[in-house]
Amino acid sequence: MNDFQVQFTHIPIKSIPTEEELFRLKEDVINHTYNVGKNNIKSFTNFIGNDKKVFCPAMFNFDFYTVGPNMAYFKEIQLFALEFDSVSFDEIKKRMTMYDIPPLFAYEAFDSVDENKFVIGILSSIPYTDINKAERVLDKLLTIFPEANPSCKDLTNIYYGGKKLLYSDETIPSVDLESLKPIPKISYVDLQEETNSTNLDSPDITDTHKDNSFKFKISLDPVYHNAKPDNVEAGKISSRIGTNSKNIDYGNLKSVVTGIAKSGYTFCSATFKNGKRNKENFDQMQLLVLDVDSGISSKDILNRIDEYNLPALFVYPTFGSTDNNERFRVAFLNDVPLTDIRAANVAQKLLYGIFPEADKSCIDDVSKMYYGSQAEPIYFNPKMPTVNIEALNRSMTLYLKDRYGDTNYKRKIAQIAESTGVALNKNKLLDISIVDDVSNTELNAKNSITRIFTT
Repeated sequence: MNDFQVQFTHIPIKSIPTEEELFRLKEDVINHTYNVGKNNIKSFTNFIGNDKKVFCPAMFNFDFYTVGPNMAYFKEIQLFALEFDSVSFDEIKKRMTMYDIPPLFAYEAFDSVDENKFVIGILSSIPYTDINKAERVLDKLLTIFPEANPSCKDLTNIYYGGKKLLYSDETIPSVDLESLKPIPKISYVDLQEETNSTNLDSPDITDTHKDNSFKFKISLDPVYHNAKPDNVEAGKISSRIGTNSKNIDYGNLKSVVTGIAKSGYTFCSATFKNGKRNKENFDQMQLLVLDVDSGISSKDILNRIDEYNLPALFVYPTFGSTDNNERFRVAFLNDVPLTDIRAANVAQKLLYGIFPEADKSCIDDVSKMYYGSQAEPIYFNPKMPTVNIEALNRSMTLYLKDRYGDTNYKRKIAQIAESTGVALNKNKLLDISIVDDVSNTELNAKNSITRIFTT
């Protein structure tokens, strides 16, 4: 339980303030410091959540010449507030649970219609007196919650009170924001430990399902090869693979991965209608695959996977891989089948954004075939970990920011938006979120995807 301080006004707000009224509000806010603890947390959240009191999460030193919050007089901040008006409260709650970020309070804004605008308070376990550290922590939060209004990035921002308190936790939960990862952490299984305890030698790919709680489908050719197929054989594989849809679950996952990596079975990550392997007959895709021929080692790929917390399903070397020129494929599993080919293309391009060393053909053609090999898998996670498009988007955003810096990464995102047709949100990031109702897919005037919807 943490005590903390905020500055807020005792004047309730009734409507959007005029410029003169806003001046007075800011002047009043800076003059009132409120110490919040277990004895008055209920009163505080009621003041701002139900009584429309204006507050500023950051603290500023008062000076006779100071009019409202001013960064020149910044003192500290421990409470961080985020305002939303383009996403549901339930969706944000789910994401907070995913990242283990306990909200202190949430309230519906006084000018909200049908709870479409709300503010959430997040309490840091420590106060920040260094402006740069405070801004970096806030930047992490905005990476996790890109739908937040851009004004939230301003530490001097004041927040109008609400008309209805949606949530309040009187235990005053806090979170260590400095150690917060912008992508949820995934536990990995070491391949060597798995191969020591499990027999991966059998090329049998017809195991009986042992667990039907989760499964996915790929197109899997029934003929194995001990060398890369020539053009004639490739044509034969192409003509029949679309008719061979394979259900994969926990029971047969190991043998399928082994069949691809060690026995040379060819697969397509997508399945197809009418048994014909082409984009026009695309049915669904849940496995996302990167084909890497040069520019980076599998070790470096796995390090990046770990750094950006992307749970790979398996990695295997290709027929053409050598000690001097390592070639391999990396497979990720989406949490649901992508039945819209546009969504499948976007997912592949998000992955390519994180791994630009991959062959560009794998992002341009969802019907691409991948030959197997005759070698041990480089990596395999039998727990069947998954990703989703929203998480891929956040991982890509973070990677681009790390690679190109704060001033240039949004240019790269704008290029990706143009190539995929995904709109940009108010923060100039890809406007991607996961919703439950696929029937509400939003398209802009150019028939471009503005949200990626999955069932």
